[in-house]
Amino acid sequence: MILDDWKRLYSNTKTNFREAAIKGFWEMFDPEGYSLWFCNYKYNDENTVSFVTMNKVGGFLQRMDLARKYAFGKMLIIGNEPPFKLYEWRKVDPSDEVQKERVNQMFEDHEPFEGETLLDAKCFK
Repeated sequence: MILDDWKRLYSNTKTNFREAAIKGFWEMFDPEGYSLWFCNYKYNDENTVSFVTMNKVGGFLQRMDLARKYAFGKMLIIGNEPPFKLYEWRKVDPSDEVQKERVNQMFEDHEPFEGETLLDAKCFK
């Protein structure tokens, strides 16, 4: 998998995102050389102010800059009332269709995400 090709496809796809970018991702994805992860933020109860929560995500992504060449990530801030939830990555089984669909929805900023409002989404590419 050439990660830069995926990042370019993700960034440049403006219409028909699921058919072009997401389908392209799964065609390119190399499970031998790369892995996917879901994570949950440990301290969601502290996320009581929306702009502070968004700044936390921005600060985290800023500190990840040295990994940019080797990584791609999507972080979602969920909810329209505090405490806001942050979703990140944990190990994903690409053969599990439910997990695969969750990845697809994260990539496309699907709303509602798992039944909740999407406050913001940040992409690390």
